[in-house]
Amino acid sequence: MIRTSVVLASMLPGLLVAPAFGQWVEFADETGSRIDATQDPNSGPSVIVSNPDEKDYAWGDVDQDGDIDLVGVYKQIGTTTGKRRNVLLMNEGIADGHAFNGVLVDRTTQYATASSVTLPPELGGGISQGFLDLTNDRDVILVDVNGDTWLDIVTATTLSGIPAGTNGGKSISHPRIYINLQDDPPGSGIWQGFIFDDEDRIPTQPTEPRFCAVAAGDVDGDSDLDLYFGDYEQGGSRPVDLDNRLFINNGFGYFSDESEARMTYDQREVSFSMAV
Repeated sequence: MIRTSVVLASMLPGLLVAPAFGQWVEFADETGSRIDATQDPNSGPSVIVSNPDEKDYAWGDVDQDGDIDLVGVYKQIGTTTGKRRNVLLMNEGIADGHAFNGVLVDRTTQYATASSVTLPPELGGGISQGFLDLTNDRDVILVDVNGDTWLDIVTATTLSGIPAGTNGGKSISHPRIYINLQDDPPGSGIWQGFIFDDEDRIPTQPTEPRFCAVAAGDVDGDSDLDLYFGDYEQGGSRPVDLDNRLFINNGFGYFSDESEARMTYDQREVSFSMAV
């Protein structure tokens, strides 16, 4: 239990009223009752609740039902090549009609495994399973990349050990964009989840990215959202030092690398970009 004191004061003409103490806001740890890790056949508490992995989260109303959902990306702790699967927790428990009374339910397999991307031969060469693929993601954001008002997922990927663009390796070595499939039919409230539909939404880099952070914003003022990735040097040598990268949106969720055209070397150069 964490308690924090709320201090109130008021100023009247010629009179300062002393702060009123003892008005408490109480925070209770309800992790056990607010996260349901039992509903996904490929998951469980060891994946969602009790694992020791490095994690990053993004939150937003991905299915537009008025409550807040949670996306989590996991990796082995530290500057390592250890890949993990990601998770999608949907807010479903609204027993008394209040969105804030929700329970986050693991729906990764149901809503975050659609794909039309082929994995590299060393991983079997089959179709990607989206969030169930083992990836080395260090950051994640929820942002509408294609302008349809539905939140999409963008990951920042690092140290994946597969040459860019070789034998399909880009699907693992590069950041991914998962497109929101919206409701089908539109307005029905029957949400379809996310799809990893095209690895080339992100421009191919000349060597393995080591991205630790990603942020979105309208850099060029054309009313769509561009992406900025923070890179780092640690993890051994590589043929090209990528540094930070600026990817410009064409309005449909496909990006071009305009880092050199829009930024100087000094602006891009970095040793370890932990946040952008």
